[in-house]
Amino acid sequence: MPKVQVVGKIVLGRKKMCKSMSEREWIFTFCSRHEHPKGYVVIYGTYETARAEMFRRYNTAWGFQYKSKELAGVSAYKLYEVKKDGNAKSL
Repeated sequence: MPKVQVVGKIVLGRKKMCKSMSEREWIFTFCSRHEHPKGYVVIYGTYETARAEMFRRYNTAWGFQYKSKELAGVSAYKLYEVKKDGNAKSL
């Protein structure tokens, strides 16, 4: 296995970008006591910018951040998407 040197958030010796630098779609879910206990939110950005936007919208009233709908269990748990305006969209 090749040696990897970590300098701050930059990983030298790998071709992949650090998760904090690549923009993508992130899925956020809510805790069971939230007004949307079976809801999820989609935010596009880097790991940090998407997380910051979720904190801006919902403060600390959310549960987890995932890389995909599959990992978040959207289909498995029959979650619905909560749009930016707070309205829910059923699957």
